[in-house]
Formats: sequence, C-alpha cells, structure tokens
Amino acid sequence: MTEIKRLKEIVQILRSENGCPWDREQTHASLKPECDKTGVGSLSYFLH
Repeated sequence: MTEIKRLKEIVQILRSENGCPWDREQTHASLKPECDKTGVGSLSYFLH
C-alpha cells in the first residue's frame, strides 16, 4: 500500500461516523491556520 493510500484510509476512518468528532468537523479552512503555524505555509498555495 502506498503512503498516500494509507493516509487516505486513516482520514476516512477518522472522519467516519464512528471516528473522531474533531476530525469530522474539520474543513480546509479550519485546518489552514494550524498548518500555517507549524511551518506548512505552502498549504496556502494549494488552497487558493
């Protein structure tokens, strides 16, 4: 299994009905500030 495929699988589990409530609430907009704070500012490039 490729790393990106595994990541997608994990996200799908976290966002599922039985997954994590916090993860289900997140959107690109809600995650962007946290990613920018951690030095992943290039995320802005992909969201615009």
